[in-house]
Amino acid sequence: MKSKIIFIVLLMLLPLLISPLVMAPGEIINISVIYPLPDFIAGESVSTMFSFDYPNQSLGYPFQRDDAPLVIVVNINSNDSDYPVWKGDFEVSGEMIVDGFFVDREYEFNCVEDIFSVDYFGSLISINKIPNGTFYCTEDNFLAMLLDSKNQVRLNISSNPALYPGEYNFNVGLYYPENLSSLPDYFIYSPLNKTYESRRVRFNLTLDNFADYLGFINLNDKRPSWKTLCRDCYDYGYTNKKLKSLNEGWNNLILRVIDDYGQRREERISLFIDSKKPIIHKTIPKQNKYTNGNDFYIKYSEDNMVNVSVLIWFNNSVEIFETGCQESGRKQECYFNLDLSVYEGKEIEYQIEIWDVIRNVLSRKTRIKVDVVNPVVNSFEKEVNKRKVKFKFNISENNFDEISYSYEDYRGRLKGGKLCTRLIDGICEKKKSFRSGVYNMTFVVLDKARNKAEFEERIEISN
Repeated sequence: MKSKIIFIVLLMLLPLLISPLVMAPGEIINISVIYPLPDFIAGESVSTMFSFDYPNQSLGYPFQRDDAPLVIVVNINSNDSDYPVWKGDFEVSGEMIVDGFFVDREYEFNCVEDIFSVDYFGSLISINKIPNGTFYCTEDNFLAMLLDSKNQVRLNISSNPALYPGEYNFNVGLYYPENLSSLPDYFIYSPLNKTYESRRVRFNLTLDNFADYLGFINLNDKRPSWKTLCRDCYDYGYTNKKLKSLNEGWNNLILRVIDDYGQRREERISLFIDSKKPIIHKTIPKQNKYTNGNDFYIKYSEDNMVNVSVLIWFNNSVEIFETGCQESGRKQECYFNLDLSVYEGKEIEYQIEIWDVIRNVLSRKTRIKVDVVNPVVNSFEKEVNKRKVKFKFNISENNFDEISYSYEDYRGRLKGGKLCTRLIDGICEKKKSFRSGVYNMTFVVLDKARNKAEFEERIEISN
């Protein structure tokens, strides 16, 4: 009969024994101090007890959590602000009496003053922060702990013989590690999502909590890999300036922080680096030359070109012209025209300005003379004497440069040359010899700004 009863009991327990041990945690409720903490006398020890309930109403049987330890936080404060609690004023130890599923069990606690976090296996990590009388306690064998209602905790608190006599307050809390210490959050001062003019970029980060690991990866590296900034730290580059070398161009970074529980938080930052200034190799017009605005030229090198503009200086005022030059690369050449008609007959200065994504570079000021008016041919005469021809031009032009002629010979080859490079009272006279035949000549009158007057004339030559 007894064996039959035992068999029935085992059948009833079987679903509980084979059920998964890791369940959703219940709530810690009804924390109550059984024995109030008395006033401390230096060198004495006292004990106090409190209880808490941990019902798992949905399951109805004890809960075992094996993914993290239960942490008891004990805080002792002095009622006298002139005598705060410092590290070493107290020592705390304790035991937990668990109302287990089968029998009550007692577990000893390890308590450390002013720790910051608890690792996966319940080990307490001491950081030695500014002490404030806070103790963190966790069971030595939490994997075997079963929590249900009416759990009792006995705390043994001893005081240092040098403790200031007075009243001290006591309070207690129970936490799981993820509630005790939240995942650290970033305060990123640098790098930011912007453009930098140096490959050496400052890393300046602080955390609102202690981090086991802080590092980054640059996805634009040839072989991206995680780089450690610091371990067991609160900041990197905040108290001491820290620089990292990044790539020219785009840098897509992932910053990662990991806490003591392996939890991680990541932040993505995209920044652009342009560390090379634009280079201006050559500009036209040259110093003291004439221009009609149609002969501007620049040769430059810039990988991240934005635009090229021209600054025209006259009488201490400046006018800006856009050029349309936007090609990036080494030794790029760009020709462009400017409307300078308002400066006709004036001397002006110009600068060419190149903008990349972060900075500008200016050429030196160059003085030039403006002439946008074409030469005027008042009259043209020719006198043919056998193979010789006498040409006579009457020209109106203050900045005269030359008169040239051109024609195609009987073989279709282009021939020609200069007739005059200076005028005498506006007159150019010149004699030339030609073979017999008919010539369709083109005459071009140029000034120093390359403005021109052009016309054609038919000439017959006979022996």
